[in-house]
Amino acid sequence: MTVPSIKIAITNSEGYEEEFVKNLYETIIANGKRLEELERAEKNEIRGGSVNGHEIDILRDTGATIDLVCAKYINPSSFSGENVWVKQPLSPELVCLPLAVVEISGNFGTVQTKAAVCGNHLNQHGRYLLGNKTAELIKGNLGYNFLPVEILNAVQTRSQVKAAREERGIDSGDAKKGKMRVTRENLIDAQKNSEEIKPLYEQAASQVQVTNQVYSLEKELLVKNREDKLGNVVKLIVVPEGLRDPIKSLCHEGTSAHLGITKSKDKLNRYFYWPNCYRDMEQFVKTCDQCQRAGKPNDKKKAPLKLVPVIQEVFTKLNIDACGPLPITSKGNRYLITAICMSSKFPEAIPVSDISSCSDYRVFERFGILVRHSSVYHPQSNPVERFHRTLKRLLRVLCLDAGSEWDKHLPSILLALRTVSHESTGYTPSELVYGKNLRTPETLVMEHWMEPEEEGDLVTEYMFKLINRLKRCQEVAINKMEEMQVKQKTWYDKNAVKREFKDGDLVLVLATSRANKLAVQWIGPGTILNKISETNYLVEIPGRRETSQIYHINMLKPYYKRPEHVNVIINDETKTLSQTRS
Repeated sequence: MTVPSIKIAITNSEGYEEEFVKNLYETIIANGKRLEELERAEKNEIRGGSVNGHEIDILRDTGATIDLVCAKYINPSSFSGENVWVKQPLSPELVCLPLAVVEISGNFGTVQTKAAVCGNHLNQHGRYLLGNKTAELIKGNLGYNFLPVEILNAVQTRSQVKAAREERGIDSGDAKKGKMRVTRENLIDAQKNSEEIKPLYEQAASQVQVTNQVYSLEKELLVKNREDKLGNVVKLIVVPEGLRDPIKSLCHEGTSAHLGITKSKDKLNRYFYWPNCYRDMEQFVKTCDQCQRAGKPNDKKKAPLKLVPVIQEVFTKLNIDACGPLPITSKGNRYLITAICMSSKFPEAIPVSDISSCSDYRVFERFGILVRHSSVYHPQSNPVERFHRTLKRLLRVLCLDAGSEWDKHLPSILLALRTVSHESTGYTPSELVYGKNLRTPETLVMEHWMEPEEEGDLVTEYMFKLINRLKRCQEVAINKMEEMQVKQKTWYDKNAVKREFKDGDLVLVLATSRANKLAVQWIGPGTILNKISETNYLVEIPGRRETSQIYHINMLKPYYKRPEHVNVIINDETKTLSQTRS
């Protein structure tokens, strides 16, 4: 139906005002012209337009998955801070290009998108390469269903038409997206013009067969014949280069439900084939953003245990942390500043009302204390976290009778922890600090029943005995801790995997808290800024309150970025990456 006949049908209908008819008619004309303009661009025709206000020719690149623009037309403030790996034709190397926000305008309208920025050599022809993603965005903005079919019935109101349009969009919208706009004739032409498939096509035309690879032509369509488990011949369509990404997406995403590598290969192997298709499918699934964020049970790989040096002198190194918030006591205490000596395992806990970092750092600066930060959400590297678990359990038990006045029971809890043997040293913390154990109610009962004689040693003699006792206890404790470290490492490293990241690598960080069981297990991607130690890395994650934090390697996994494709040779001195490493 032509546009004038549509106008007549609308004006003869009931329930439509003249102004509405006029606006609808103008919308039809405008959208029709824009779609015609975009269809011309689909044929790689050059059309005039503007990019960020600069007049420039816009070339539709049907083989590119991302737009490409030269740096001349980009303002420094337009860079998004993101990078993209781009695969160029006739090269196995991936080129890293920055992304920038651009606004392109033409007869098809105005749209804002992101484009990869390359050097000014692209400006020799003064063109902007329009990729598939932006083309789909433009088509989505224009809309395909701008004219309701029911309007020709001339008996429905606008609300009824709107409801029918929404219902039709739900029913048929997804089906339209699921269809590939490639006809059989287009596929045959692509097979004949493909440099990689052309020898196979010629082989099938000449009826020459190669072992384990038999090709034939089915009405000029190149297929590969293989036998299934039952001995039946299955015909696989040989897919040319330009259609492989949509086929891989079809076999893994959408109704394929993001299955794993093996099952995605099985889907592909039932209907399609091309040289190295298994390797390509494996790489496609490996670089799937949704699959990487959702995670799998075997994603959490632990690195070999890193042994820390045994501290030989007491109070040389303290692990300090804050515990709370706890119930507010009558004295206004709500938090605990906790510390544990790394040599003697001597615990300390001070109740406070506030744990602001400013007050803590003033104390450290005044006494010249060197501060080192441990990785977040990794209690294995900080013994004070284990102390928190014990401390909270004891406070919970004692507060059953005392209510919220937990700070009154804190000295009793610390006395109990200081006078019992620690597993890693074999001594009580008090013995390693004071040279003898503290007197407890058990000691008083024992002395009352035993009636021991008082020691009559001189002060100097007592001091020498105390020093020798401390020295012997420390030596035995150090040997005991070293033995425990070896045992722990032997047990821990059974299933450990040695891993390492470099500065600039993209990683995903394990989510420490999730809203529900269906929430993703990994967040990011983030960027490795610096390697702090063998197991700790400084990671920057965009959009977080703290832009960079120290994470243990057990909370990190590599993020694989899927490369974009362009049909332009990039000659800039940009960072490259060989595909062979992946």
